[in-house]
Amino acid sequence: MHPISRICALVDSFDAMTAFRPFKQRTMTPDQAMDILRKETPLKYDPKVMDAWERLLGRTDQENVGPHCVLPRTSGASAPSNRDKRRHQRKIFHCPGRAHVLERAGERLVERPALPMEAHNISQSGLGFLCQIPLVPGTHLRIFLSAKGWEQRPLEGLTVRCRAYSDCWHEVGMQFANVQAEETAASTAPAMTA
Repeated sequence: MHPISRICALVDSFDAMTAFRPFKQRTMTPDQAMDILRKETPLKYDPKVMDAWERLLGRTDQENVGPHCVLPRTSGASAPSNRDKRRHQRKIFHCPGRAHVLERAGERLVERPALPMEAHNISQSGLGFLCQIPLVPGTHLRIFLSAKGWEQRPLEGLTVRCRAYSDCWHEVGMQFANVQAEETAASTAPAMTA
């Protein structure tokens, strides 16, 4: 087997195990994926490639090198990444749900029809999810998760980012906020004059 093919086989397997996909029920942490790769070396993977991969990931995690590193600092379900300095630790989970865009209708906010979505991480300050419709940053949202105890507990907030993911999916970041209270405060604030 060509050396490049050996590298691609290991890296592709690692990516398949750790990357979020809407059709997967569970995503592994990098530590869990590495344990599986170690067990399958040398039967499936080249030991030299595996050794180099472990050194690379270890060094990347320690050096905190930038936007391409997505290794969690802790094992388990937590996934704070080096690429984004968040105030609160994120928890990885997969849960379908529905997102409602909130639009102003006179003095109140109205829920638009539901958009199917798939949540993939949550923290004290926000939610990450996939949606098939792009959502402009600053959009008011109300989200209902399809998990026991959460069906009638809306999560409200504002989108802070939306980027194309793959196959017509968009990755959306929402910061939690009491949308109704923020709208009321904005509408009663004194007008700024130049």
